[in-house]
Amino acid sequence: IYHAGQAFRLGRYPIHWHLTGDLRYESYVRGCAIHQTFNRAVTIHGTHRLLVEGNVAYNIMGGAFFIEDGIEQDNVLQYNLAVMVRQSTSLLNDDLTPAAFWVTNPANTVSHNAAAGGSHFGFWYRLLEHPGGPSYSRDVCPRNVQLGQFRNNTVHSQGWFGLWIFEAYHPQKGGGCNSWSPEPARFESLTTWNCEKGAEWVDSGAIQFHHFVMVNNEKAGIESKTIMRSYVREWGEARGALIKNATIVGHMDALGFGPTYCTTYGLVLPLFEGLAVSSVRLLNFDRPECAALGMTILQGVRKIQVGGWNVRFSAVQFFNVTNKASFHSEHEVVLQDLDGSLT
Repeated sequence: IYHAGQAFRLGRYPIHWHLTGDLRYESYVRGCAIHQTFNRAVTIHGTHRLLVEGNVAYNIMGGAFFIEDGIEQDNVLQYNLAVMVRQSTSLLNDDLTPAAFWVTNPANTVSHNAAAGGSHFGFWYRLLEHPGGPSYSRDVCPRNVQLGQFRNNTVHSQGWFGLWIFEAYHPQKGGGCNSWSPEPARFESLTTWNCEKGAEWVDSGAIQFHHFVMVNNEKAGIESKTIMRSYVREWGEARGALIKNATIVGHMDALGFGPTYCTTYGLVLPLFEGLAVSSVRLLNFDRPECAALGMTILQGVRKIQVGGWNVRFSAVQFFNVTNKASFHSEHEVVLQDLDGSLT
């Protein structure tokens, strides 16, 4: 499919599943090449249990693989490649900051995909309070829905982030709007290099990153902005926010950028307590302008409101690290070393 998609027109996409309901895994988009489009690549709208597998999207205007309203569940996006996904000023605000994979409901499977070279994001989980468009319902809350699967995805050379979870995600058992029992969302096995940030969550509950590899990203390997304690009941893997079995590399000369380049902060810690960090390896934070650990900043928040939040560490390893941490101010954060590995 070549030179398809009509700019400035909603619904005019190269491939568009429009309010088709439950497809029961009997329908698919498989083995397609979608090149040089003017309005996205594959849009899934009001559609459930569709298979999108083994496709290549290249030079795409706006979001490439696009889940639209936030009602869509149980779709499978796997073994797809998105190359050079770039900004479009001819559709919606979402296409001004596009993602190769744009997900509005977490109860979908996103596995074994790759995003290479793009203006903004590799994967964006943009979860609204309620679904939008013709799927609007006050009885559905995508921000509370349990994660389907996010596993073994790869991102490199994005203008902004490899993975962005924005603006909020508070996964709950059962996923109902009135549920208050945290059910951790395990994002598994993401590899990101040469982006502005490898991965970032913003307003979170029990979000967990497992087996992430972050290399040569500019501002941060992994950054967590806030953890809302009303949505996190315990520390650790059972019901809490967690970063576990991650490898974060400040610089790798084979990837270029010169002898002074280094990721500003390998692991950026959140405001408010509740984060546990376990079995994380931090490598090559040995240059003046970088540090293995740092503290996030929220624009517009007064400094008097920030400080002293507790982060718990265990089984942390440092390799070629001369700058373990850098702080903006005194009393900014409490780093609790559970087993001596941090200190």
